[in-house]
Amino acid sequence: MRRTLERLGNRRGIALIATLALLIFLAAMMGAVFRANITQRRYLNVRQDSMAALCLAESGVQEALQALASNRVLSEAEGKPEESLRRAVGDGSFHAKRSPVPSAANVYEITSTGIAHPGDPVSPRKTIKVRVQVQRAGTSVGLRVLSWQQESR
Repeated sequence: MRRTLERLGNRRGIALIATLALLIFLAAMMGAVFRANITQRRYLNVRQDSMAALCLAESGVQEALQALASNRVLSEAEGKPEESLRRAVGDGSFHAKRSPVPSAANVYEITSTGIAHPGDPVSPRKTIKVRVQVQRAGTSVGLRVLSWQQESR
């Protein structure tokens, strides 16, 4: 019996070392999962802001197209017609501009930029450039989209 206790006496710290190694391994695994979760959340926030900026840019294009179809200016500043429009929508905003293309009759270029968080310098911006041709027949107006380009920043 004494021999057995002497042999075990040499291994007494093994259980403590094994337990500490297991705890260190589990802590490292939890840290890795936590870091992956934070990285995924940041990615999803950027993706959501990017989609919001795209939707804002598209709403600016739609508003400019509606104004073009109804033959009205986008906005008025100090009593003068303007061919640009800025509007805040929720947390974001868009800026739409309309200009005639000099080389083509009844063709306009609309540029709209959507910004998810205007005060944030790193907020995603999406810009859409559209060329449309206005086709009038009597009292009805048709718009034909000639090109649609999307840019990101």
